[in-house]
Amino acid sequence: MGEMRILDESGDTKKIWDPDNKDEVKDAERTFNDLTQKGFKAFTVDKKGEKGKPIDEFDPEAGKMILVPRLVGG
Repeated sequence: MGEMRILDESGDTKKIWDPDNKDEVKDAERTFNDLTQKGFKAFTVDKKGEKGKPIDEFDPEAGKMILVPRLVGG
């Protein structure tokens, strides 16, 4: 199963998909693309739950990923 954690002003949202289910993969990819176009950054998560590497393209086989909004300073 794939898992995407979306951290934003509303909290922590989890989206799960089965890599073998085309409709679920398309929905997860659409969410990923919508958020990254809005400036969210995506990172893979390793098996220990630690941050992995940044990613720019959706990978349905990545396992877990976290998407966070761009930080704004002031």
